[in-house]
Amino acid sequence: MVLHHLEGAAAVVVEVAEEAVGEVVLEVEAAEAAAVEVGGLEVVAVGAEEERTVKWRKLTRFSAYLETSLSLPPIAPWRLQTPIGATLPPTDLVRTNCFQINTDRMPSAMFKYAVHIFPLNADGSDREEVSQKEDDRITAALLAKLRSKHPAWSGVGFGYDGRSILVTSATLNLPSRNPDGEPFLSERVGLPDRSGEESTRKCYRVTLTEVQRMILPGPGSNDWSNLNQDLLHALDINLISFIRFMQTSDAPAWSLVGPKLFAATEEAMPLVGAFVAKTGYYTTLKSCLAGLVLNVDLSVNVFVDAGPLIDIMRRAAEMRSVDDLHNDLSRQSMSSDRLDRIRKAVKSIKIRTTHTGFSKKVIDLGPAADSPDSAFEHEGRRITVAQYFELMCRDRTKPLYRQALPSGRLRYPKLPTVNIGSNSHPVLVPSELCHVTTPQNRKNVITPEMTAQIIRIAAKRPDDRMRQITSGSTVVTMLRDDPNNRAMGQHQINPEPMAVSATILPPAQIIYKDMSKVDPGLRGEWKMDGKRFYASPPGADTKGRHKYGVLLVGNGPPLGDWRATLGRFQEMLEQDGARAGLNLAAGGPPLACPPVAARINQELTKLKDAQVHIAICVMVADRTYGVIKKEANGMGLMTQCILWKTIERSPAGLATNVLIKMNAKMGGTNHVLASRAATTGGSQAKQFQEPRSSISWIMDKPCMFLGIDVSHPEPGSDKPSVAAVVASMDGRLSQYCAYVTSQTSNKEMVTKLEDAICKMLETFRSRNRVFPETIIVYRDGVSEGQFDQVLRDELPQIHGALERCGYMPNDQVKVSVVVCQKRHHTRVVYEDRTTNTMINPCPGLVVDARGGDRSIVSGSYNEFFLNTHVAIQGTAKPCKYTLIYDEVGFKLSELELLTNWTTYLYSRCNRSVSYATPAYYAHWASQHAKEMVAAGAIGEELENISKTWARGDSAKPTMFFL
Repeated sequence: MVLHHLEGAAAVVVEVAEEAVGEVVLEVEAAEAAAVEVGGLEVVAVGAEEERTVKWRKLTRFSAYLETSLSLPPIAPWRLQTPIGATLPPTDLVRTNCFQINTDRMPSAMFKYAVHIFPLNADGSDREEVSQKEDDRITAALLAKLRSKHPAWSGVGFGYDGRSILVTSATLNLPSRNPDGEPFLSERVGLPDRSGEESTRKCYRVTLTEVQRMILPGPGSNDWSNLNQDLLHALDINLISFIRFMQTSDAPAWSLVGPKLFAATEEAMPLVGAFVAKTGYYTTLKSCLAGLVLNVDLSVNVFVDAGPLIDIMRRAAEMRSVDDLHNDLSRQSMSSDRLDRIRKAVKSIKIRTTHTGFSKKVIDLGPAADSPDSAFEHEGRRITVAQYFELMCRDRTKPLYRQALPSGRLRYPKLPTVNIGSNSHPVLVPSELCHVTTPQNRKNVITPEMTAQIIRIAAKRPDDRMRQITSGSTVVTMLRDDPNNRAMGQHQINPEPMAVSATILPPAQIIYKDMSKVDPGLRGEWKMDGKRFYASPPGADTKGRHKYGVLLVGNGPPLGDWRATLGRFQEMLEQDGARAGLNLAAGGPPLACPPVAARINQELTKLKDAQVHIAICVMVADRTYGVIKKEANGMGLMTQCILWKTIERSPAGLATNVLIKMNAKMGGTNHVLASRAATTGGSQAKQFQEPRSSISWIMDKPCMFLGIDVSHPEPGSDKPSVAAVVASMDGRLSQYCAYVTSQTSNKEMVTKLEDAICKMLETFRSRNRVFPETIIVYRDGVSEGQFDQVLRDELPQIHGALERCGYMPNDQVKVSVVVCQKRHHTRVVYEDRTTNTMINPCPGLVVDARGGDRSIVSGSYNEFFLNTHVAIQGTAKPCKYTLIYDEVGFKLSELELLTNWTTYLYSRCNRSVSYATPAYYAHWASQHAKEMVAAGAIGEELENISKTWARGDSAKPTMFFL
């Protein structure tokens, strides 16, 4: 299907842009200082012609900042015109994991209260506020007790976030006002004991301040499709609030991890050591064109299971019994690794002490109970923790101690104590007197082995996933029956998953050398079947061969006849490469070295001096990838890493999978898309894209695709975050450059984006002898709440890069920014009525605003859900795309098809991938750089590596990150 240029729409966009610049011109003359300050430019004395140029440049920078204060491009009817593909009829049911909510019984307004909680001293004075850091079981118990003291609140929807926000369905008529004139309440509340009676010893002051009256749309109002985030957050708080109050009991039927709900009856799947995996439900409310809907998905989390703390320690240490654990510690023969595993299992866990019944959080492990390091002052002398508990067991006024320790002493005095106080004022308790009452989430302990186990558990096929969400006594049923949701009017949830309107986009057709065509259809994958790469890499020798070297990295050679195994792999690679048009020749016998940076550098230097095009690095040892890449990239040597165990196993298709990466890395083109241009008629003007009319009209003239992503360090790491920018360099969308750099840990907005894009633009011009006229940005990794940040922090850097590279206002370069989001919980499945089952959708299925009230897309943004891959396991998750900035004037159907077809131009596999290739490449580039940082690379090294590979010579390879 041929896409046509949006002549009318594009003209409108250009006219508006010119008018906007004109307005800025008038204003900047009177605000010259502001322009210079915002643009960060220096005023210099120049001639008349130069002065005009400098003013324009200052204007361009200033106008870019002004434009970013505007909102996202509005939804407009013209964007929904000219649909592409086949719209599925209503008889073909595409369902989602969203459930429509009838809002007829919701109140006209909700009331938001600020909650402050202060522990009280014995004299009744306040201590430091704890609402943000107290155990949320305690805060929930205090709010529940406060509510019980006010009978007038009993029928009111009462949603509490466990911290500082309370939302209600009606005003609470607070008795007084604070100095700001806001309704206010302050009451003393004793922490309820197990019988529900208020404690007279452990008391708090709880204050409520009415801070906002939030107006809700009326019944049937279209405004339900466009709720702001504050309203949705308030409704979400109320939705699962009853489970939060449930946590105050010893054995709650459900536990809560953020917005995820886990049933106590759900089977726990054993993982490594003391950890188990449980499947629960992710729940959130969503405002979309269909109105207010409930989004429910399955979620697998890692937990420490309930039970005696000493048994959790035993399982963490992987010992057969607690006695064995105790004996090992008695002999001081336990390894530090085992102690670290115990610490990770119990640190920050919530326990109940059996001798007092108090609920506390474990700060850290302490010394053994009988160790002198545990000693403290008691009645004028120093005693150990073990001695203290012996004294308490003999004290007839302390019967609970004797009940907890019938023998009158600790059974396991050599086990570590746990600190339930603080680091500065520790309170040590014997671990055998602690009990974990409910399974507790442990998100910071996940190892690669556990990740693999979790993926297997989480990978549920669509029919199983939807059945678990909808059948029996599920979370949907529970939310429908909850009295608190009923009081808020949120209970009218349709039990049937929502059916949506969907379209199937035409699949791409693949072209190899000599115009040999492959049609993947709706399968999303294809085989080369003897076809040759569209273009081999440049730089072959006079015989058309590309020289490669082999380096084994490990502590000694692999076991067995490794030379024969490696020889067979090389022979297979060369034979399959020749059939695919990539003629490979070994540049000498394999080299070998230990996994030490200096030795790896030494051997790679030998290969570089031998002028190999690429080094195949066989990783015998674990955790050598980052070191290899750091050393090789630093010297400008392309590498292809492969695990030795993969060569040993030699799975089907191994050679092809390696060859497609090597061909692209060395500068070749694996395949292109088939041209959709008519064979006769039409414009024959030269196009930038190759083949002509194969991707989109946007590629007719020089166009650059950018992908941007940031990788963050693991929790607790002191490593920086790593940002990556990749940019397409040709009209085939086959070759990309990358710029990687480090920045402040966990900072999502790219700090050095302007430098990165400048380098990409310069490389593009060197390779194509022209700058791009259009830039399409696919930004990965940002949430909806960060859209404005992208426009405020990153878009001005894009404009700044254009300015630095010499673009002028009359160049009319157009920029559009699309955000890709995979971290959402919306699933789309197809209901196969012939078998009455749910199956994964085919590639190219898109859900957008054309579905109207049968659509789950936003009523505020230009967004669409697009599934572009066939899920290998589990249930496919479509990528959500949001157009947040648009100077091009895209219709949604054009952007959808363009995005869909980029997923067929991915050079790591012969299949369409799950999201836009530029964003996917940015992900790999950031991960690649993250590995180099782990191997010791610093930000300056990453930038130098980027500059090494961002070569202007089109005969030189650039895709080091692939």
